[in-house]
Amino acid sequence: MKRALLYFLLFSVACVFAQAEQQANNTEELPIQESVQSDQPVDPGLIMKILPKSMQQATLKMAKENPLSLVSKDEIRAMISVRLEGQSLGTYLKKNPKYLEMLVELLHDKRALPRFISIISKRDKTKMYGIGFLFLVALGFFLNLKNSTANLYKRAFIKFSLMLGTSIANIALFYIVFKDELTPGLSIIFKYIHL
Repeated sequence: MKRALLYFLLFSVACVFAQAEQQANNTEELPIQESVQSDQPVDPGLIMKILPKSMQQATLKMAKENPLSLVSKDEIRAMISVRLEGQSLGTYLKKNPKYLEMLVELLHDKRALPRFISIISKRDKTKMYGIGFLFLVALGFFLNLKNSTANLYKRAFIKFSLMLGTSIANIALFYIVFKDELTPGLSIIFKYIHL
């Protein structure tokens, strides 16, 4: 559950910084180096079509190369502090500077954020994960139907076990399908969080 929350948090922060970077680009042009792969078109994928055009452009740009890697870590730390000031996440990061440093390093790394954001442009992998997710939901539903004959405590225990099992299987499936995209970010996370 903590990892899923962390993935969601990282994706949300990446989207916020993509919007901030796009707004900064509207007022002044930032020097962004094009990567070696920039001449190859990036497939927008299924999820990208849902996003507004402005977010699509910012996401595709960030999937090619991380513009935050050109900014110093102190500037990223200041951006995070300003954006999250007065919010519960901001106070949590102030109380736990280790997680702030982890977030700064994730956002500054040249490979972690672009690889993570490129997940939404991986059409075949997204379809594979979607099919696996639907299978897990259906399996949990049908196993829960068989649960209706037991007593109350046994049903509650089985329901909790099914929920926990399908959540763990879902996270494992996500990791297996998107392992290449998650590895750079997870290596940074595991430097700060020791399991």
